[in-house]
Amino acid sequence: MIFILRGMMVALGFFGVLYCLLSVLTLCVWKGARLLGRKRPVRWARWLFAIRIFPLAGAAFCTLAFAIPAFLLLEPAAIDEDTRTVVFSVGALLLVAGGLLRVLMAQARAARLVAGLRERAFAPKPVTSSRMLPAQRDLPPLLLYGVSAPKLLVSDTAVAVLTADELRVAVRHELCHKRSRDNLKKLLLYGVPFPGMASLERAWLEMAEFAADEEAVSNPREALDLAAALIKLTKVLPVQRPPAFTTGLISLAGLAKLRVERLLHWQERSSRAVPGQRWGFLSLVLVTVSCAAYYGEALRFTHWITERFIH
Repeated sequence: MIFILRGMMVALGFFGVLYCLLSVLTLCVWKGARLLGRKRPVRWARWLFAIRIFPLAGAAFCTLAFAIPAFLLLEPAAIDEDTRTVVFSVGALLLVAGGLLRVLMAQARAARLVAGLRERAFAPKPVTSSRMLPAQRDLPPLLLYGVSAPKLLVSDTAVAVLTADELRVAVRHELCHKRSRDNLKKLLLYGVPFPGMASLERAWLEMAEFAADEEAVSNPREALDLAAALIKLTKVLPVQRPPAFTTGLISLAGLAKLRVERLLHWQERSSRAVPGQRWGFLSLVLVTVSCAAYYGEALRFTHWITERFIH
């Protein structure tokens, strides 16, 4: 039992230290990556999210695949943990608990707000697979809420102001967010805060909006309809940040004008990103093969690192 507790402490400490180091590395990479051109929003939205979630994914993977096995196989039964082990493990535990508490509190606030709206909502005729919500100046005209199975609420203001074609492409924009699971991605990022990450998260949110715009339209006419919808709604409603883990059609201040400009210059050849899953899969295969070939050495190195920095 004591051996298991020691293992948990070492694993938590390892995770916390590695998460912080990878987060600092991510910030350095982001400072260089933000200078590059971003002409394919669909691809860039995926890459920005991957960069932002890398510290969490990398720290969790290394802890489960290397730190814990190294401790179980190479750690002596004698108790040799010191104060640093306790400090690192407690710090990591507070980091995880703080992120989880932050998510639960934000989710509870958003759930209460959306529940109140759903009680007064009804299914409108012009829009399918959605429900209408009463107009409120502190909420977006279209609201995609929920994480596991997102639902769409459309305000009566949007239905009154937009034409049928404009409303249809606006709804399609939100459904693109649903297919991309952007609300789930927001939840993950909300639970792993780190100083200095705000600009990276803002960039991902912007790219996600651009990507949804481009995936929602398939011809110049639809691009003009979506641009017209943005112009009309920003004139009658103020831009408000939607509740946590939701997506609104106009939810980022200062972005609507740039989105309209991009839509007015819509071109089919640049509206779709080249799939990048092939390179991601190849990279995963190479990493897996390398880890399998040198797994024993990797475990010994991980144990040595843990002894030097965690113990």
